[in-house]
Amino acid sequence: MTAWTPDELARIGRTDELRIASRRKDGSLRPFITIWTVRVGDDIYVRSAAGVDNPWYARARRSGAGRIEAG
Repeated sequence: MTAWTPDELARIGRTDELRIASRRKDGSLRPFITIWTVRVGDDIYVRSAAGVDNPWYARARRSGAGRIEAG
């Protein structure tokens, strides 16, 4: 993953929720979902309310790429 810029970290740190979309195998984005997030230093953590078997979480981990919207 690319490092977060200071502006990105600040924007994400000001919100409790993000909208996240994982990528399909063909590279297109799936629909955005709203998730909880927390910033710790220069790291961003997201949590799947239904655990690691939640389909969106499994897809995001598998693809290793996606898009977020914050604030």
